[in-house]
Amino acid sequence: MFKTFARERVVPWEGIDGIQGHLAESLRRIKKNSSKKLADLHSSCAAALVELEKEIPAGEVEADIRTKIHIIFEPFKLSCDEKNVKTVAYALDCIEKLLEHGFLIPSPGERADAGQLVDQAVACVSDCFTVPDDMVQLQIVQTLAIGVKVRNSGVHEGSLLTAVRTIYNIYLNPKSVANMDSALEALQAILKAVYKRMETASVEEAMNALDATRSDASAEGVPLPAPQSGEAADPEAVVLEVPAGGEELSAPPPIGDVEPEPEQQSEQATTPRRGSVVALERKLGDTSMADEDEGADTSGATFPNIYQKDGYLLFRALCKLSMKEVTKELLPDSVPVRSKLQALRLIQSVLEEAGPAFRSGEKFAYAIKQYLCLSLLKNCVSPFESVFEISLAIFDNLMVNFIDHLKTELQVFFENIFFRFLESPSSSFVHKSAVLESVRRMCATAQFPVDLYLNYDCDFEGANVYERLITSLSDTARGHGVLVAIREGLFTPQQGQQLELAALETLVTCVSSMVDWCNHCDAVQAKEAEALKTDADDANEDDLEALIEKERGARGKVGKGEQAEMAEQQKRRKDLLVQAVRSSTSSQRPASCSWRLRN
Repeated sequence: MFKTFARERVVPWEGIDGIQGHLAESLRRIKKNSSKKLADLHSSCAAALVELEKEIPAGEVEADIRTKIHIIFEPFKLSCDEKNVKTVAYALDCIEKLLEHGFLIPSPGERADAGQLVDQAVACVSDCFTVPDDMVQLQIVQTLAIGVKVRNSGVHEGSLLTAVRTIYNIYLNPKSVANMDSALEALQAILKAVYKRMETASVEEAMNALDATRSDASAEGVPLPAPQSGEAADPEAVVLEVPAGGEELSAPPPIGDVEPEPEQQSEQATTPRRGSVVALERKLGDTSMADEDEGADTSGATFPNIYQKDGYLLFRALCKLSMKEVTKELLPDSVPVRSKLQALRLIQSVLEEAGPAFRSGEKFAYAIKQYLCLSLLKNCVSPFESVFEISLAIFDNLMVNFIDHLKTELQVFFENIFFRFLESPSSSFVHKSAVLESVRRMCATAQFPVDLYLNYDCDFEGANVYERLITSLSDTARGHGVLVAIREGLFTPQQGQQLELAALETLVTCVSSMVDWCNHCDAVQAKEAEALKTDADDANEDDLEALIEKERGARGKVGKGEQAEMAEQQKRRKDLLVQAVRSSTSSQRPASCSWRLRN
């Protein structure tokens, strides 16, 4: 729980009706404790007090405050601008109450400039960060967190990023340990609120679209299928539809890439070869956390709702923050290292709790490809082991939930991270063991080894990732390079044996997964054959023709044996092509040399 404002509350109040007296008494305290030279502040306090001291019926207080909110808010804003500790505390306390009860959010039908009040509130509260007071810093965290978390919050886009950046800075530069803990708790609560609202809005839009479709169909007289039991109770069923009918028998589909955003398409023609870190860096470009980046490149992008845009901007900002350079000369508890670690932890929490809207959103897939993957590539070679470990954990999560979008990036990771640590004799025990454990977890999924082979080894443009992985694991299991590492003092003989055993276990896991995949395909095929036989026994003359067509279609499907044969043929063609290119290259070089010698 957030720590409450510890200073003496200016006036007790209960519910929405008591806020009028609370605001009035706070204004009197601000006026009393502020310098008499601040004429604007004193005049605005007097004008707001005139409005608040009017007798208003109990049931009309909220409506009355909304009509005068510009006058009431002005003295609190000016008080925050003055950075006076005695008055800022009262101003922040009142702004928190105004945000909590939604007075700074425009109601439907209000003029457009009323919507700027919530942005002004976030800006003036964030500017109080420079006030050198422990309690004021805690109030800033509490006020901004409530402004974002409150129902129907008006804190969006740039204001949301401003609030998160201010709390993040307080976490990195706290006045006390309590403030640091409160800031971290606030950051976690804000992330949870932002992405929960995004998922809820997506489900509501899907339900509304479904209702509209049903209404149109009913108006046209088209009969609708009766809903199954529990259909309306499961909103995710509207968002995620699983195609039915024999999909399990087909080969694993190629891992596709999300279409790039329009501003990136012109760079595709000059992008370096697939599978290189340079290619990802060329895609990304500048990774600064400049203020003007808070929404600049999303002006032309379209989002289903404002909540998805908030989620995208916040996720992108965290990714960029995690890319900040740190040098090995820094201490593990220095501000840059703590900043990078916390950004990675927040990204990990977002991915672990990601819902259907996040996992299926093209904008989030784009952000993962363009920002997060490059961040992980840089952080996986960090001199700090804590950064390396959490980066590898995030990559494992991507392989579970977002692998369909990461064909190019997955090859880059294997070539520049996994193979680099597995094959290098100078890699430490921590790096090698972490990589082996990550590979073992990925290979534990029955589909993963088959996906690697089909999408890379059988692809004319891909590297032989699966072949190289098996070779690297085999070499490690046989102790290749272990003796050299032991002589150099990188790890002990016991650790060398642990690595050999871990590599052997990973190989066994990979083979077991492929066996499970084959057994699954056999089981599905047998189940479909049994279903056809049952239908044939129960069919009457009217269903006979349809049954014959169904059986013909089943026979026309490519079975497991045919799929394996097709993949092997494609792999052989690729190997022959690669061999021919190498032979052609090697045969040209001696001819060129002999020509030069003769001349």
